[in-house]
Amino acid sequence: MNYRYYRIRSIIFISCILLLLSTSVWAAGILVPRMELYSHGSLEDDTLKLRTRGNIQMDLEGGYKLGGKIAFKMDSTDFLENDALDADEHNLEFKYGSVTINGLLNIPLDLTYFVGEGDILCEGKSFNHLFGTWNFATNYSGYLYFPEGTLYEGISKVDGTGLSLTSDFGRENIKAFLYTYQDNTLDLGEYTTTGRILFNLESLKLEAFLKASYPVTEAGLYGAGLLFYFKPAETGEFFAQIGIPRWDPVDDDFGIDLFYFLFEPRLNLGPVSVVMTYFLRPGYYLNQATDEAGNMDLNLNFMLGQPEVTPISGGVETTLQMASGDENFFNLSVSPYFGAITSGVVWDCKVKINIVRDDSSPMFEGFIGVKAEF
Repeated sequence: MNYRYYRIRSIIFISCILLLLSTSVWAAGILVPRMELYSHGSLEDDTLKLRTRGNIQMDLEGGYKLGGKIAFKMDSTDFLENDALDADEHNLEFKYGSVTINGLLNIPLDLTYFVGEGDILCEGKSFNHLFGTWNFATNYSGYLYFPEGTLYEGISKVDGTGLSLTSDFGRENIKAFLYTYQDNTLDLGEYTTTGRILFNLESLKLEAFLKASYPVTEAGLYGAGLLFYFKPAETGEFFAQIGIPRWDPVDDDFGIDLFYFLFEPRLNLGPVSVVMTYFLRPGYYLNQATDEAGNMDLNLNFMLGQPEVTPISGGVETTLQMASGDENFFNLSVSPYFGAITSGVVWDCKVKINIVRDDSSPMFEGFIGVKAEF
């Protein structure tokens, strides 16, 4: 069986699900919160080589008192052009399932049983669907900025099988979570308990979490994170993510290499914005070693318009990347980019010119991204 067969099988599978659900569309909601395709092109040996990754998610939700949700995904962890891939990499697969009892004991407390990849912690996008806020999360994440290596989205993630308690304490600007689950990023029989709280004020947004994993090592594994967003005026904003994704008190020396640190001041002058992003990469992410401990990114973005908001936007980014230790590299690049919104589809196009680079990096790179929700 070849790759084309598996693609056709996936399309038929999706079509059958949609057909079956169409008979009960009033009882269940169908949502595609994420459909993304990113192509990365580089000039290597005088040849333009394209590498594409895809991320598609489909959610099925229904019911209030006993709310249920099932999510499916097709997420290519490698490049779609790679014919050597196992075809199963490109199948639609189960991502997340949950059943929630709302208003447990007639108090503002919800109990959820869940399986799979759940909430991303300290990313910022949770405020959109929990409180209906605008998207203030950093753009410096995902495939567009990390086409290879570790893909950073938030400080941590809830991924496993377990239970969660959720409450707003009868207030509209607070949301608290307590998760206990067998952790899919660890081995079977190893569990994580995470406490998480979000505060949504008019000009201030805060999210914090604290987690512990057991029985993993002699003293267990620990992690913590804080998201901070402050908009004191129309012309100025501050966004920060500070945390330790993973710390083993026995084997890990407590130091800067453990930290996930992103600091982003933003200056808005009408249609023109200037955004500076400083990102210090952690030694561990989602309980896996990154081989990027202490690597630093400094990105300066001069922007005209607002991506994903105004119909047309564009600008120029200057990115400095440095690493010490065994890698010890210094890269400097300039990237003009252009964005557009057409019929609910967001287009991102960028040309990256590597001015100072190591021998393994091409002089020119190109990116095309397509995102849609329906």
